[in-house]
Amino acid sequence: MALNRLRAQPCEAKWRSHPALARLKPLGFVNTTTLGEVPELSGGGLKVIGPIILRGELITSFREHLLNTEYHYVIHNGETKLNSIARRLDIEQANYLLNNFINSRYPLVCKAGSKSVIPFFDYHVAVNSYNSEDKELLITELIVREPKGSNMINGVLMAFYMLINDRYKHERLLIPFKLPEIKGYDDIEINSTDNVTFLCKKIR
Repeated sequence: MALNRLRAQPCEAKWRSHPALARLKPLGFVNTTTLGEVPELSGGGLKVIGPIILRGELITSFREHLLNTEYHYVIHNGETKLNSIARRLDIEQANYLLNNFINSRYPLVCKAGSKSVIPFFDYHVAVNSYNSEDKELLITELIVREPKGSNMINGVLMAFYMLINDRYKHERLLIPFKLPEIKGYDDIEINSTDNVTFLCKKIR
């Protein structure tokens, strides 16, 4: 499948029928006057240039990276797969996942530093909403490398600090699984049920 065809294909948006969406409640007022800052991300002593939006020339290199790198596919089409096994994708699977990223509202990837032996870092997230005015976002794709547990949290935090702020005007991020306890982030209000977690800025 040619990459120029990927952009033209509509997103299947299977995440829209995910049971977690039935739990969404009307948002109350959330104070977003403090702009979220992306935490410093590093791996193997090499700082990340990113996170960044997947677009342009990055699409081709990200596709090649997916074909040659093992990832845990923790969230796919809005469905959680916490027991996923790290694997490489074949061409059809890589194109399908890439199409989901390209057609998401916010395809966030971590671009590795120029001295890194790999072009991309250990976690990437696609985030969606129902419409351009929606204050609530849902992570619909989350892929991570080992260590899976900590990189799942890193990916969620990356999306939160990138998008839940005054610049983008979103107020709450939904993750379709119960997030483990996160310590040291006093600016985040976290509410979890058995299979859904909501993150928003704490009112100060």
